[in-house]
Amino acid sequence: MQVEIYGVRGSIASPLTTSDIEKKILKVLESIRPEDLESAQTRKEALARLPLATRGTYGGNTTCVILQSQGSHMVLDMGTGLNRFSQECLHEGRKFSEDNPLYFLITHVHWDHIQGFPFFVPAYIAENHLKFYSGRPNYKQELLHQQVSPWCPAHFEFMRAHMTFDTLTVGETAEIGPFKIKAMHVHHPDNNLGYRVEADGGVFVFLSDTEITQLKPEELEVYKDFCEGADVVYADCQYDFMGAWEKVTWGHSNAFSWIDLLNGSDVETLLCSHFDPVTDDDLVLRFLDTATKYVAIACDGKTPKILPAYEGYKMTLGDE
Repeated sequence: MQVEIYGVRGSIASPLTTSDIEKKILKVLESIRPEDLESAQTRKEALARLPLATRGTYGGNTTCVILQSQGSHMVLDMGTGLNRFSQECLHEGRKFSEDNPLYFLITHVHWDHIQGFPFFVPAYIAENHLKFYSGRPNYKQELLHQQVSPWCPAHFEFMRAHMTFDTLTVGETAEIGPFKIKAMHVHHPDNNLGYRVEADGGVFVFLSDTEITQLKPEELEVYKDFCEGADVVYADCQYDFMGAWEKVTWGHSNAFSWIDLLNGSDVETLLCSHFDPVTDDDLVLRFLDTATKYVAIACDGKTPKILPAYEGYKMTLGDE
């Protein structure tokens, strides 16, 4: 199963400003040595030595992850990051047939998780087949309400693709194309869901938008069981340590809480994401560096590898 990240921000999209880019350029220039400029190869190697926070960006789009297995694609949430996938489908001439539709998993309908849908061009092409799933009742009506005048001129009625909307039973495993899906309720305002996706021997757990900082031990155990055996847990790490405690009940977590939860588990990788829109790339890097140091001093036994999610990041889980 292939995983690609298309959006990593929470709450609202946060594109880089001119000032942000200038600061990055200055940092790159300050790091360059004369020998780094000798050839195209040395220049490329010099850039590669720099952290992503300096030479690039984690990204400014809101949540969207694409899974691929056996030629089928599944979209996990439809934040503004969905637009890049839309453009890729157009450029590659990708079609979604009745026998091989595009699947969608919807966690909840907060704007940062659905705003990409009205701009998803394949939905306007009559030959395409799209299938939507969620463990949330009435999600179809809630999702489509954002396309009602006067808020959005691209009305749902303009979309010509064949679309179906099915509801999953929370706690039960459903087979959707090549994917096995299990949903759980998570702690977040307005009824959010997490998903465990299995395909090709790989396990991807999607726990965006959930607050675990003040849960009772028995509540945390439910999360831990849900993550058991996962190759990757994609987790809500919107805040730093103090931010998570200052914004209790806002529905988001920090990396430290996930590290405590998964300490001693067999989860391979903790993929931190859903970064706060006011947190710039340097702060994201600093948070993750601190989280890595926290593992060294606070954890015993096996702990997951801690990685930041960034737009364009790809991984393969299970069988090639």
